[in-house]
Formats: sequence, C-alpha cells, structure tokens
Amino acid sequence: MKLRADLYRREAGELLRNISMYPGLSETQLCHFFPGKEDTVHTLLARMVHTGRAILSAESHYFASVDQLEQHDPNTSRAVWVLLDLLPQVEYHAAAEFPATLLCFAGGQASEIVCVPIGREVLIDQVLQQREKSDTQVIALVDDVAQISSLTAACISAFCTVDADGHVSYYQKAGKA
Repeated sequence: MKLRADLYRREAGELLRNISMYPGLSETQLCHFFPGKEDTVHTLLARMVHTGRAILSAESHYFASVDQLEQHDPNTSRAVWVLLDLLPQVEYHAAAEFPATLLCFAGGQASEIVCVPIGREVLIDQVLQQREKSDTQVIALVDDVAQISSLTAACISAFCTVDADGHVSYYQKAGKA
C-alpha cells in the first residue's frame, strides 16, 4: 500500500523546483503546472509553508527562501504565464540568463522568453541583434504593443503581452507572414 507521501512525492518535488527556480509565483500559477490537481497543490503548498520548505509573502507569492524575497522579479512571473500558455507542449523548462528570462523546449523546438520592459527596447534589441542565426526561437514579452516596432532582431519569432489575470495575447509585426 502506498502512503500519501509516496503518492505526492513527484508533485511535491516539481512544485518545490518551480518555487525555487521562479521565485514569486502565485498559487494560481503553481496550480497551472498540475492541471486537475489543484487541491493537491493547495495541500502541498500549505504543508511546505507549515514545514518551512516554502515562504508565502504578504502579497501571496511563494518563495523557497528568505533570500529570494529580495530578488523577486515580476518579469519572471509574467514569463511563467507565457510558459503556462505553452505548457501542454513543453518538455522541459528552466530559468535563463539575460537577455532571456526563461527557456523551454516545446514540441521539439527550443524557445526563449525575453521580457522587454518599457525603456529597455534598444538595449535588448541590440543584444539580440548580436546573436548568430540559431534554431532557438525568441518570444518577446512586451509591456505594451507599441514596443513591438522598436524590436527588429531577426531571432524574434513572436511578440506577446500578459494581462494582470495571466491571459497571454500574441502579436506579429506588420508585414511579417
């Protein structure tokens, strides 16, 4: 007979991995990683907070340690919404280094989600322009659709925005097919 700990071991491990890798996620986001298992996620999160394996901030965001509270980047939470939108096809995902916020393999394709805050378009576009042509597609997550015209790097295959509820909207540059 399997004990409850055996039944939830995989979910608990993956949940802790996601909290550690993407500090500051909400319970709603964490539940999206486990479709149909929202009650299990809620129970596991409560248990992790109770045992000190996770920290719940006053803003209802989850962290793996106190140190992460100071390192919270709201762009990571926004990029995770894009990841969750692609999730049915995702085989692997992880945090990335600048300029990318997150990388994933979905449907055999490597993708990077690059957050482009307002006022940083030129810098990020110049960094992306330096890349050689690769098989990795870049999804540019912009704060406002008006930013899209400032991003010309050839490696950008899609543009998107994320609203406050986590809804992702995709765009393409005018003239692109």
